[in-house]
Amino acid sequence: MKILVPLLLLAFLPGLSVAKEVSPLSTRCLSSDASKKAIKLQFSAVGDDATGWSGAFVKYGKNGKPITLVVQKTSSEELIAGRPAEFTTIWLEVVGDQITGTYEVATQGALINNFVYKNKRTGATMSFSESRDVELSDDGSCKW
Repeated sequence: MKILVPLLLLAFLPGLSVAKEVSPLSTRCLSSDASKKAIKLQFSAVGDDATGWSGAFVKYGKNGKPITLVVQKTSSEELIAGRPAEFTTIWLEVVGDQITGTYEVATQGALINNFVYKNKRTGATMSFSESRDVELSDDGSCKW
């Protein structure tokens, strides 16, 4: 009887058995490579396993509002035979209905090899490096 009730619920409420939420795939905490005061950036990739959809957002500093990122293109390259391929993704930064910049993110396995922001209006670029000493809070955001 204990097994029958959950099975009946699954049979009569199929939406419950397959409903999946969009969830963080990974969150990375980064700091700018600028020689002056470093800019802190949180990069979070999100996705829905059921549909294969993915996206991302960035937040600047402790109280930054999320800025939506949308994939423009992804490429991969095998740098060394037998090692993980390097994946490069170009993310479009979308604020309101405008594309305001791009992020080029190159990863190889768990490592970020390159993370560069380019402002669309000014053309200015800024490089970031992962801050491995920054922990994540319970909600998955960087503890600056």
